Amino acid sequence: MESFLVALWLSCKLAFVSSALLSVICIPLGLWLVYPSRWWKEALFLVLSLPMILPPTVIGFYLLLLFGKGGLLAPFHFAFTFQGMVIGMTIFSLPFFLQTWVYALKRMQSWYYEVFFLEGGKWIGLLCYICVPAFILDMIGGFILAFIHGIGEFGMVFMVGGAIAGETKTASIAIFEKVALLDYKAAHLYSFILILTTFTLLIIVKLLFEKRKIQTI
Repeated sequence: MESFLVALWLSCKLAFVSSALLSVICIPLGLWLVYPSRWWKEALFLVLSLPMILPPTVIGFYLLLLFGKGGLLAPFHFAFTFQGMVIGMTIFSLPFFLQTWVYALKRMQSWYYEVFFLEGGKWIGLLCYICVPAFILDMIGGFILAFIHGIGEFGMVFMVGGAIAGETKTASIAIFEKVALLDYKAAHLYSFILILTTFTLLIIVKLLFEKRKIQTI
């Protein structure tokens, strides 16, 4: 049980760090994608959404090529490390944060952005003083969705990080190992803890979005 709690903590740490990185990346990126609207930005948005439908092993495979011998990131030795898993999780969870944020920004009429810039406003001002305060609940919801998605990921993290106890073995990998050993009792217990954790976070997301609807009305 103690080893699983370590693995669960590692999963939460991985999900939190990657979600924090996504906040830094997706908040300005989302605003840039929304305004000014261009067809090629819509195409880029679709490309960035691919990790939502691609098998995790596909992303893990190409990351291994980048991290492995001869890869562009080989000198950094990211393969089978926590840092490599963070990179992979950031890519894999990006659509969950970005889509929530972009669709929130699209609720604001385009003329509002135009008036802001005509009045001499700057991008940083629009982001910090208008968009973030107006859509803070959407931003938090996107963060939590990315976090939930990261906690339960298996295929990509297993390929990129392996199963090094205390370093890269996440909760989902720990469950897989118990199933492989036919230790179903432990697998049931670990799975229940993971379900309870993610379900609690889903309730928080639902409450946030319900509050957003009330504020919109």
